[in-house]
Amino acid sequence: MRALRSGGLVLACLLASCGNKGTIAPELKGDYYISARDAKLAVPESSYSEGRYSAKIVRHYKDEKELRLLRIAESVYPSRQRVMDARATAHFKETQEPPAGEDLWWTSSFDGVRIPYTITGSALLYYCERVRDFRTRAASTGRAAEQSCVMSYVGDISHQKQAEIEGKRFTDCYVVSMKLEWSWFCGDLCGLWFTKERTVVLDAEGTVLAVFKDGPADFIVS
Repeated sequence: MRALRSGGLVLACLLASCGNKGTIAPELKGDYYISARDAKLAVPESSYSEGRYSAKIVRHYKDEKELRLLRIAESVYPSRQRVMDARATAHFKETQEPPAGEDLWWTSSFDGVRIPYTITGSALLYYCERVRDFRTRAASTGRAAEQSCVMSYVGDISHQKQAEIEGKRFTDCYVVSMKLEWSWFCGDLCGLWFTKERTVVLDAEGTVLAVFKDGPADFIVS
């Protein structure tokens, strides 16, 4: 396995040989799948802060079983067609189509920053690296004190005997709640802010039973 760091900021994933294998419930197949790449990702928890630039990944879990389930939730992707349909109606459109076969978690981009459709391990890795990139770029131009970039992710998992989410009921399940926040200010007419949330319901064996709150993130630009 490998991990690259710079000042405490994770720059690359750990390649976990064991992976975080899970399955998709039959009723969700076709709409969701588990990414083979992300199932092997183990994006570690990290906390980086340098001046006005920071990136934080925090997970709350009780034991290794809950951590495994949480990582499975972070490897669940919507079907490529669902994301491509959202890309077609996005306010900001990318000029190039994503490579065939690439796992898609974003719908569009603004000033080179992707706007998420969902939250995955690859998405977390991407935003951590963008914080580093913007810090390096601002420092090279002497503007690090004028600009800022903050990324924060919190993933929570809890076992629930009974759960009801958006009218759907679940028994003896694990509920994963994710929240990703992004704040980037690069000048009077340059900036991007958004908050994205996601909820994934699994059983004790790692079968994904339901996914909520996927879709293009609401955002503010400057």
